Amino acid sequence: MDAKIVNFSNFNENLENFLSTKWQEAESKENLFKYKLNVTKSKVLPGYFKFYAELNEQRTQLRRKPQNIFSLAPEFNPDAFNFNKVDAEEVLFGLKYQDTLISFLINNSPLTRNHCLICPDLEKNQSQILTQGCIEFSLDLLRKLGNRFYRIGYNSPGALASVNHLHLHLMLIERELYVESAPLCKLGKSIYTLEAKYPTCGLCLIIRDKDCVQQVSGKVFQLVNFLCERSIPHNIFITSGSFEGTACKRILIFPRDNRYLSKDKELSGFNIAFCELSSYIPVGSEEIYNALTEDVIIEKIQAEMGNVFYAIKDEIVEMFQ
Repeated sequence: MDAKIVNFSNFNENLENFLSTKWQEAESKENLFKYKLNVTKSKVLPGYFKFYAELNEQRTQLRRKPQNIFSLAPEFNPDAFNFNKVDAEEVLFGLKYQDTLISFLINNSPLTRNHCLICPDLEKNQSQILTQGCIEFSLDLLRKLGNRFYRIGYNSPGALASVNHLHLHLMLIERELYVESAPLCKLGKSIYTLEAKYPTCGLCLIIRDKDCVQQVSGKVFQLVNFLCERSIPHNIFITSGSFEGTACKRILIFPRDNRYLSKDKELSGFNIAFCELSSYIPVGSEEIYNALTEDVIIEKIQAEMGNVFYAIKDEIVEMFQ
């Protein structure tokens, strides 16, 4: 077996140290990252949702230009940029998980420390459509990492995915976020929504330590597949949190209007993707950072996400009876 490939089952409590060490080794090499991570300012915005903003101007200036993805079911294009084309040193390691090889790549334009791309079976050239295996691995990974500040995010095509090659983001956001403890409203059996005050609908499934990862991931995938069949873009954020006084993982799914399918990512301000929907706001312009308010963020979320949830609410309730 390649020295970079390790069995996921071999790790007990040392996976976080292994990951951190590999990431730091990569960071110490010249020209591997576009820049050294340097968040120059951060703040919690006044207001109910306590949005947390960070200023990272280098990402705006130096990151790889995002792809424009104009379809909700794009075919993989081997001629376009994909993760098979990265420098071999950008691949930190691979984890053998069940029958899948999960490659961990640096995000060479990082937002946080240990910011990695989780890429299952790279050489299969899968487009950016989430699979049940990805969901299951993500839940198992967060359990095994242990540190509650690790989060996993996913942007679908049409929801500001920047590369059409199957991947999720692993990030270390070292502070509590609103969505971890936000009040939940029951929608159906085992599915909830974030409280109605939130500026867009966030569907939420819960997994506790006692729950079966395979069963919960199956329910999440059922919902994701439902959205894909109806051409509804979506963002996903998986985080530690609490529910009814018990520690859990929250799997948050944000459906959005597909009228913004052709919208380019903003490189100077801030986008509305999984980070921003979780209440973590990375900003690439000091001018925008200084002017940022809760109302500005709420207005942008509402404008970009639309009201698609209300057209599918009854079907989701029926699905989770």
